[in-house]
Amino acid sequence: MTAISKNYPLKNLTTIETGGPADYFLEVKNESDIFEAIDFADKNSLPIFILGRGSNVLISDNGFKGLVIHNKIFGVKTWIKDEAGFIKSGAGEDWDNIVKISVEKNWAGMECLSGIPGTVGASPIQNIGAYGQSLEDIIEEITAISIADKKEVIFSKNDCKFKYRKSIFNSKDEGKYIVTSVTFKLRENGLPQIIYQDLKNIFSSKIPTLLEVRKAVFDIRNKKGMLVSNNSKYETLKSAGSFFKNPVVSIKQFNLIKKKSSNQENKKWFWLQKSGEIKISAARLIQESGFYPGYKSGNVGISPKHTLAIINLGDGKSDEIIKLAKEIQDKVLDKFEIILKPEVRLIGYRDNLFL
Repeated sequence: MTAISKNYPLKNLTTIETGGPADYFLEVKNESDIFEAIDFADKNSLPIFILGRGSNVLISDNGFKGLVIHNKIFGVKTWIKDEAGFIKSGAGEDWDNIVKISVEKNWAGMECLSGIPGTVGASPIQNIGAYGQSLEDIIEEITAISIADKKEVIFSKNDCKFKYRKSIFNSKDEGKYIVTSVTFKLRENGLPQIIYQDLKNIFSSKIPTLLEVRKAVFDIRNKKGMLVSNNSKYETLKSAGSFFKNPVVSIKQFNLIKKKSSNQENKKWFWLQKSGEIKISAARLIQESGFYPGYKSGNVGISPKHTLAIINLGDGKSDEIIKLAKEIQDKVLDKFEIILKPEVRLIGYRDNLFL
């Protein structure tokens, strides 16, 4: 096992580039490393935080008072069975690399999830989704280590209790497991899913290939400033992605919100769900509450491309991000009587920081 580092800086391990150091820090590359890390934490009575690519986290300026485990478990296996394509990936693999592999093999099911920053191990925790696809639709199984008893556990899709941006890993069992690998089941030679309206507009006259859908999703994400890429073609902003979740409400509550909106005709800001509820664009609520694209507050602000992303303008601090996020939450509540819930994971902050 790699030696454990003390007072390790975390700022540059996150996409928003804020936050203080970890009291203790360790990279793990296999299950044996994880068992040793858990032993160290147990002996020193330390809380554990698992860090992937740092794309959906905001770490306190005071850092993390415990052990940060940087998941670097790599390895990818692929196979075909019963006309389905399977990909088993180590938790430390880059998420978009797995999407790239699926598209190259012409296996459908995750092409619309292209360009999402993060690691494979983090993907089931938030039940990531975009442009008409969700992780829950392609999960076959998840392998993890139970921190309490240091045993390997296999989770099926049903075990994970997936809901919108939710799983057992970020709700009732938060902090109890360390994901080591994820297996995906995809449609061999399947057609792409074109559900999202912007994709429908692009491909209105043809059935696209998976590669064409992937490229289109990259362009859409780039226009919204939600793309983290080393490609100079795309602009990367310092953010943690969407700061707030899109709220899902009853039809009765939606009708009350709609009456308070100045955007009565444009249907792009709300979507009917299978449950009969309505998902509302948090970005729309934020903008109608007075926060325009490019809004600035000290060293932080709102993305010039999308009001759902709070960005670090250069020398921002996590506390500045929190202050702006609370201001947004308060004004949306005042105008629409709805509480926006953070999608970003808050590390090193008290649990009741937000409403």
